[in-house]
Amino acid sequence: PTVSVYDHPTPLDDYSWPTCAACGRELWTAEAGRIACRPCEDKTATRIAELPGLFRQLDTTASLMRGARRPGAGGGSKTPPIPPRLEVLALVGPGGVAARLSAIEDSWRQVLGWTVAPWRGSPAQAVPHLTGFLGNNLLWACSSYEEVGHDIDYLRRLHCECTALVNDERRPG
Repeated sequence: PTVSVYDHPTPLDDYSWPTCAACGRELWTAEAGRIACRPCEDKTATRIAELPGLFRQLDTTASLMRGARRPGAGGGSKTPPIPPRLEVLALVGPGGVAARLSAIEDSWRQVLGWTVAPWRGSPAQAVPHLTGFLGNNLLWACSSYEEVGHDIDYLRRLHCECTALVNDERRPG
């Protein structure tokens, strides 16, 4: 029987290959030193780029009222159906998409040692600026920011939430 070099223990036997902070997959050799893998970075870049369009679609009267009860033909109320879709309001209003993106931007700016960005007006005005900042600094975050795995997951969930509402997908329960 021949003895292979693989049969002998080495000091590197306890080495564990680095994994992506977002998806847990082992990083490629070319990704050594990164915190998140390139596929996660690419998917996140696509999601960030799509968020302004999704936000614009949600920030419409039609989106707010889709599926809401309408007054009946005979003897119905003249008052519009209230509330409109609260899940849409939660994303387009204060504390929604713009606030969530702003929280990520603020944490990245803090780590970079940059000043916190000034208020940019309404959520409709802020979302394009926020996604621009995140898209422009995503490579840095995937390479150097320890919490990027959490942010990638947060952006994925936000994108899924917006997409589901735009496509009028109803969740069971």
